[in-house]
Amino acid sequence: MTEKDRAMRSLHQARRQKITRGEAMQVSARKQLFAASFAAIVATSFCFVLRALVIDDWGNAFALSETQKGELLGVGLWPFAISIVLLSFVIDRVGFKRTLLFAGVCHIAGLVTMFFAHGYWMLYWGTFVMALGNGAVEAVANPLIATLFPEDRPGWLNRLHAAWPGGMIVAGVTGLALGLTWRIAGRTLWAGIVLHALLDASAMTAIYLGYVAT
Repeated sequence: MTEKDRAMRSLHQARRQKITRGEAMQVSARKQLFAASFAAIVATSFCFVLRALVIDDWGNAFALSETQKGELLGVGLWPFAISIVLLSFVIDRVGFKRTLLFAGVCHIAGLVTMFFAHGYWMLYWGTFVMALGNGAVEAVANPLIATLFPEDRPGWLNRLHAAWPGGMIVAGVTGLALGLTWRIAGRTLWAGIVLHALLDASAMTAIYLGYVAT
């Protein structure tokens, strides 16, 4: 083997190693985005469980009627569905990043409004905005994962969908534990809302920054 052949062989080996490292980094980035998407859906499912757990506390704290309590539970559902349907039609035009930014803004605005609520209407509009953000998370997470893992879409989407029931279980157990502790201290179940805020903010930041980075 001539010196030229050895040099060419070394060059080809270096290129293969570089490609392998690049592929490994790409796979790692995709899995990080999957983990962030999973956490975002877990945080979204928190809303439904925690809302059911705090509704009686809200009723006592804000002197809500049974009708108002039912309306607060309902407004957490229909904007969620509308957001999923409408964003599904325009997700390709709007893009993942803008949709994620919209979801993050809705979650933060909704949580702040509910946390500082002093009456029915602040609770109502905070829940409404939060539900829009929940729908945006669902609308973006599925096509994002399908795009990131074209070689095994059904498998990765099935894993992603496990986040919803898993989040509801975690939220229920955590919410009941926090509620018991909070009531012993003479407070309400606002600790659950704070916990959701921390989880949701962390998940949305991770998925948004992770997507921007890739």
